[in-house]
Amino acid sequence: MKKIKYLTLLFLAVSVGFTSCKKDDDEVSIVGKWGTTKSVNINYTGTIKGSTETETTFTAEDYIEFKSDGTTILSEDGDTDAGTYTFNNDTQKLSIKFTGDDESVVFDIKTLTTTDLVLYTEEIDVEGSTTYKYTSEVSFKRK
Repeated sequence: MKKIKYLTLLFLAVSVGFTSCKKDDDEVSIVGKWGTTKSVNINYTGTIKGSTETETTFTAEDYIEFKSDGTTILSEDGDTDAGTYTFNNDTQKLSIKFTGDDESVVFDIKTLTTTDLVLYTEEIDVEGSTTYKYTSEVSFKRK
């Protein structure tokens, strides 16, 4: 009877050891080509929500591609922009700087799976005593 209990405990300990040693192979890569599926842009004046623009009509020419060397290509209606990007998996932040732009745009990654990518960014401007906020959320499907 002691031998059965000992073997059961040993089996459980080994099982827990194997499951707790799981590698982070489940980490999903942003590298690849992502087709645009939805874009929602909202403008605020102070805390008052202004206009909302939602677009869901995109073609095969609307995509963003992240290459493993840190470069990216954005294609909208056949026009392309090249740039560079950095992705921090720990903070889920994506920074993109397109050629000719002075600053990078930083996105929060709301969703990153093997098939879906959702990026969110906001910009705040203050003019006098008025604060303006612009938000953008763009959804993609892996191609």
